[in-house]
Amino acid sequence: MLRRRVRERAPAVILALGLAAMAGLVTVVSVSAGANVWTRLGGPNITGGSVTALAVDPTIPGTAYAVVNPPGSESIYWGQVGKVFRTTNGGATWTPVYTPQVRLESLAVTGTHVYVGGWGSGGMSSIYHSDDGGASWGAVYTTTGSWSNFYALAIDPTDADNVYAAGMEATVADPYAYYGAVYHSGDAGVNWTQALTVANPAYFYSLAVNPVTPTIVLAGGWGGSAGCMYRTEDSGLNWTEVYTVPGNHVFSLAFHPLTPTLTYATSGWPGGPMTLYRSENGAVDWTEVLTETAGPFVIEPPDTIYVAQASGDVWKSIDDGDTWDDVGDSPGAGECLAIDLGLDPHLLYAGLYDQGVHTATTDSPETWTEANNGIEIPVIPSVIAVDPKRPDYLYAAGGYPGGFRSTDAGASWHQLSDVPYLYSFAIHPVNTSIIYAGGDNDRGPSILRSSDSGVSWTGVYTSPVLDGRTLRIRALAIDPVAPTTVYAGGEDWTPLAQSVAVILRSDSGGEVGTWTEVYTETSSWSGGFDVVAINPLSTSIVYAAHQDCTRQQECAGDLYRTTDGGQSWTLVLTSTLAIRSLVIDRWNPSIVYAADANYIVRKSTDGGDTWDVIVSCPPPCGDLLAMDPRVPSYLYLASMGWVGRSSDGGDTWEDLNAGLPRSIYPTTFALDSSTLTQTLYLGAGGGVWAYSQPWPGSIVYLPLVLRSFAP
Repeated sequence: MLRRRVRERAPAVILALGLAAMAGLVTVVSVSAGANVWTRLGGPNITGGSVTALAVDPTIPGTAYAVVNPPGSESIYWGQVGKVFRTTNGGATWTPVYTPQVRLESLAVTGTHVYVGGWGSGGMSSIYHSDDGGASWGAVYTTTGSWSNFYALAIDPTDADNVYAAGMEATVADPYAYYGAVYHSGDAGVNWTQALTVANPAYFYSLAVNPVTPTIVLAGGWGGSAGCMYRTEDSGLNWTEVYTVPGNHVFSLAFHPLTPTLTYATSGWPGGPMTLYRSENGAVDWTEVLTETAGPFVIEPPDTIYVAQASGDVWKSIDDGDTWDDVGDSPGAGECLAIDLGLDPHLLYAGLYDQGVHTATTDSPETWTEANNGIEIPVIPSVIAVDPKRPDYLYAAGGYPGGFRSTDAGASWHQLSDVPYLYSFAIHPVNTSIIYAGGDNDRGPSILRSSDSGVSWTGVYTSPVLDGRTLRIRALAIDPVAPTTVYAGGEDWTPLAQSVAVILRSDSGGEVGTWTEVYTETSSWSGGFDVVAINPLSTSIVYAAHQDCTRQQECAGDLYRTTDGGQSWTLVLTSTLAIRSLVIDRWNPSIVYAADANYIVRKSTDGGDTWDVIVSCPPPCGDLLAMDPRVPSYLYLASMGWVGRSSDGGDTWEDLNAGLPRSIYPTTFALDSSTLTQTLYLGAGGGVWAYSQPWPGSIVYLPLVLRSFAP
């Protein structure tokens, strides 16, 4: 196929290649097609992770469960994202007991009954149940809508078969119209009844069952314009809205275990300050007892309360919340808090956003100990980069955990030292020991450079305006002909601390002080540039895509092009959702493919002046493209649970799905073609996945020739 296409384009080139091959100047490789199996590689993994839920078994002292997701995976809903871990020795060691195919959010435990909840869609359950302490699991609720998510679960303390689940669902007709929902099961999750709904847009975050009168249940969340709290006195048959919190969400609820007329709730905005409320009449009337320093909380009878601040401080009250003392710092931002009242002294568990589980005893709440032994979670890569000369060298950017390197084709991974918050990589095409990494330094966008294959790093760009919030460099690209020119795309700050989408360029190998802004997009609610691609032959032509959130509820995708090395830019394509990937035909760079988050693939044959839709759903469809630069007639496309290959420019597709779980949601797609075996890499839940196959068809290629440069 490739020979036929090249012959149609340039017969003289084919004749020259044939003569050169006979003279031994080029390589001619004949490979027959063949397929292998997608295999999850050994990572990259981190110890700890983001703990979204903790629950102590009230019947067995020292036994607790934790739901752990990769840090930064909040928008990755499906695939091997979350895990359930169990400890039977007060957090000294943990054992993984379940890995469903969804992101997990909630947890409820009593005795041998364990429930976990999270995201579900397309036949995938969003609630799972174990009746033997985590040894075996079953899916117990699957939405009939387009998707569902459950942020809270609660078990009747007097009847383990009575279970409540709260969260949100979306209809099949409109996946973007989600409503708040509370479900009730009276038979341990076998059957569920929708007990409460609140119209779009709404969702529930919290549940509490009265320990003395379990027919009384509270549900809290967001009602579209304000935080809301509902109460039922008949196990969910009838509900009354009992409290509204303007502008905030109700994140957590709890009855006092001995005096359930005392009730507590936290309210705030996600990621922001929280307020702790108290009711002394069973959730009818509420007063603030801890303002803007609250967070997850637990009650230690008879009258002690612990609160873990989002900023990491721990507060304690010994009079039911009338007065408070700061008793020290937890080691990170608290996501959840639990207490084991069966141990002496009582044991506090803190689930942190990015550092796993830590524990402290209630007689020393200022002294926290890391308790992550056995908690290992795979990183979800935002980018995978393959060394073009050393294909065993892989680099994966993992967001908050930073970057990872493998020198054995992914069999093992090592976390890069002192470089957290990485989202992009670019490898020098000639001297592959030179690598650029983009991300943020926890205060603003940053770019780093390594000259020793990632062993050590030097910062080469930091935003001149450090605002304390995390804008980042999302994409990097190196000029393949003159590699001293490097482009970076992302978000940056203006001197007035306004966030803008920005493209940077350095013409001096990325050295400090050589980066200049070549384009900024200042539209309100404009996301950063997260795709940058350079024409492989005419390198003054560059494409860059960013999200534009000014026109509709879902962010549109805008693709810009420069033909003069960044001096001027033109909008050449707008898609209904963000453009997630773009590839350029190396043999004929006028052919460009772009895929957006709506699973629409467009093709241009004139360098981006005009576009035609070549792929759209129903399947096969996808949003991540890859192309073998030496066999550009073959195009690869990935989406949730599917990878396909086209040999005719996207007109027809064949499946390359063997071994790939249906629920895998890929975040990045890469291809290595430096050896006779072509390897595809997917970043997704579960880490990095790989698929190897012989090169398709017969391949004729010449090595790339570059201009002289100073590295």
